[in-house]
Amino acid sequence: MADAGLDTPTVIYARFNSLTRWLIEHSDFYIQRPFVHQILPWEAEHTELAEACRRLSLEQIRTLEADPTRWEDAPLAFRTICRDTSSLLAGLEAIHPIPATRCPRGIPARKWEQIQKFSQSIDGWLQPQARIVDWCAGKGHLGRTLAQRFSSPVVTIEKQMTLCRAAQSLAHRDSVALTYRNINVLKELPSLFADDQLVGLHACGQLTDRLLEVAKVQKLRFAAVASCCYHATNDGEFHPQSEYTRSIACPPIDRHTLRLVTADEVVARRRIRVRREREHAFRLGLDLLVRTATGRDVYSPVPPVSPRLLDSSFQTFCETLARENELLLPSSYDPARAEAAGYERSKMARALGLVRALFRRPIELWLVLDRAISCLEAGRQAKVQVFCERRVTPRNLLLLSEYAIGDKARLVR
Repeated sequence: MADAGLDTPTVIYARFNSLTRWLIEHSDFYIQRPFVHQILPWEAEHTELAEACRRLSLEQIRTLEADPTRWEDAPLAFRTICRDTSSLLAGLEAIHPIPATRCPRGIPARKWEQIQKFSQSIDGWLQPQARIVDWCAGKGHLGRTLAQRFSSPVVTIEKQMTLCRAAQSLAHRDSVALTYRNINVLKELPSLFADDQLVGLHACGQLTDRLLEVAKVQKLRFAAVASCCYHATNDGEFHPQSEYTRSIACPPIDRHTLRLVTADEVVARRRIRVRREREHAFRLGLDLLVRTATGRDVYSPVPPVSPRLLDSSFQTFCETLARENELLLPSSYDPARAEAAGYERSKMARALGLVRALFRRPIELWLVLDRAISCLEAGRQAKVQVFCERRVTPRNLLLLSEYAIGDKARLVR
């Protein structure tokens, strides 16, 4: 039986078109950010949904942020979106159970699990003993693991020389044949061979696009990449990768929508989540004070803050940022009441954000399918599947691309 996944041009284009229509139709739910607007535009039409969100307790919100589909008594509009997303995401699961193995020294446990799942997903596509190229490899953990599994030589491509040296040292420790190339791939295209097998685990934004560009231009036999940080482009904006996407009416995908895709905190430590809750409440408390002082119902963004400032009092937080960013505060205010208002505003924004979160995965799949279509346009085969459980990493969409002729074509089986 063939693995699950979207693996033929007909299926890929059909799913992409369905997602396009659905995202355009429902764009009001995700294009506006709830912490920017005190009342979201869609609330007037979907009053039952808005009121239900606003009634949720903080504990319910925290639970649903991990998995919004667990809202058992959700209003019909919410359940309808959940049903639609389930249909649009169907057929992606291709996870293989793998026996637990001891984590090698020097590899973080979660990273090791990701590497194992990634390796299992491309097993059968890699040609034994053919060279593996680990893209933006860091310390080369992925390439080194694949080399041991397939008895293959490895090239790691990495722009930081300290990481290149670390990769070389670890390869020597594990008796792996490794060559490193100290290259900034955004500034130059590495020259590879047609039989090279290019792999990238969590290549950010344009690094994924560059990997696929190399595979297409140099007609590499095989490439596999799991992307992340879709907003990591030169200007932070969305740039269609396929001619087809550039030729059609697309959903509204701005820089904030790109950031939405990777905003989930499935694997974030509790301490990090608590600090983010505090920062979110403090920022919105400050924003309410500025709106009151100026009489303008407009969100006031501020740049990233230092941990030290976040550990200070709410009043110090507000007055420091107001001074540094030339924001107007009321001549007098009750700091305790303003802080409480910030926490309440944060709670409401997070509750309404549960609706927006439902669109995170469909938008991510749409972005990956755009890349898959660009591979098809270059005469390559393409397949999109899930390579691991969400608890291992929420960025678990894998794009496989193969340039093969006749009986060498194996992506569609």
